[in-house]
Amino acid sequence: MLRAMALLLAGLLCVPAPRALAASGRVTVDVYMDSDNALFEWIYGAKAVVSGIYARIGIDLVWHSGLPRTTQAGLPSDVRPAFGIGWDEAPESMAASALAAAHPYGSTGVAITLYEDRLCEYLREHKDMEEIVLGYVLAHELAHVMQGIDRHSASGILKARWTSEDCDLMRAGKLTFTPEDVELIREGLKWRPASKAATLVG
Repeated sequence: MLRAMALLLAGLLCVPAPRALAASGRVTVDVYMDSDNALFEWIYGAKAVVSGIYARIGIDLVWHSGLPRTTQAGLPSDVRPAFGIGWDEAPESMAASALAAAHPYGSTGVAITLYEDRLCEYLREHKDMEEIVLGYVLAHELAHVMQGIDRHSASGILKARWTSEDCDLMRAGKLTFTPEDVELIREGLKWRPASKAATLVG
């Protein structure tokens, strides 16, 4: 696993950044995560993966434990963008393949809900790359709430459903955001609009 992580991080550093980033400055985003979950053994490595993915497009993630402070409007009280990640069991109404859901800010400050039961099963199907896959799930969901819209891409990290070929690219650190994804993420962070719920299916 350590060798796989080293190869992934090396790949993330070697893949050219999207051209859309060339004239843009860096942005810092706070990410809060509830640490009470069954996937704790892979969380540390997953955070490193998702931080590397976003660093390549000019976004520096700062991780915090717990959920973000909120104002009466439900938005984080900090000046810079902040998103909260919580855990839950998948509701019966959710599609069987859904791994997580992204939401507009609510009173709890939770922007993303990870379905703990679904993810445990999904990661068992990706033995020896659990941290990598979990990192990409987090990157996918964060992109939804950063963009503030309900959309998926035809390729890359924001595909609605990943293939085995996509997983191979993840392992090599070469599954990336499309230039359009990057533009929408950066624009969304400027305005931080509310979004409709969006889900990632496995």
